[in-house]
Amino acid sequence: MRKFLLIANKAATAPFKLNDLAGSAGRMDIVCRCVSSSLFLSHGIRKDTEFHVVLLGPPNPPKHISFYGSSVRRMGPDERNIASFISKTLSGKKFPGVELRDEGVLETIEAIEYDEGFLLEMGGKDLREIEFLPNRDYLFVLGDHLGIPEEILKYLKTNEFGEISVGPLKYFSSHCIVMVHNEMDRRFCS
Repeated sequence: MRKFLLIANKAATAPFKLNDLAGSAGRMDIVCRCVSSSLFLSHGIRKDTEFHVVLLGPPNPPKHISFYGSSVRRMGPDERNIASFISKTLSGKKFPGVELRDEGVLETIEAIEYDEGFLLEMGGKDLREIEFLPNRDYLFVLGDHLGIPEEILKYLKTNEFGEISVGPLKYFSSHCIVMVHNEMDRRFCS
């Protein structure tokens, strides 16, 4: 199972306007693109994937939202549709495969079950050099456009999260997720 955790430093923690995802919603557009990149294929949903996001923006941080590919229903891959799910979830509405918790980053990491954790970081070991094994649960932690807060980085580095890089340049968070999926698909989907 592939599990992704995005730390969204400014993303809104209360219902927001769908017409201003990049502004007043605190770069919720980044969160939506990451949800889409994590869960969606051309004509389907990745059943073997979970996407978690910790929203740290105003007015009520932190909020942890989980999306489970195995059970999410009626969600489309476009930003506006995903944003609508997130906003309604923050208002208390329930959806299959989507869960909301009042948890910060460290509580979220402790709550997610995984066999091995990785920090997606420039300068880390090349993704293609990592030995991934089938039938294991991997957690990949990444930041938004502002990165990962220093105290979280320190925690990850002292708790045996391997630092890996998807390439020589700085990429969008959503692109990093696609590159991780691509590498694992090449190895395990024949």
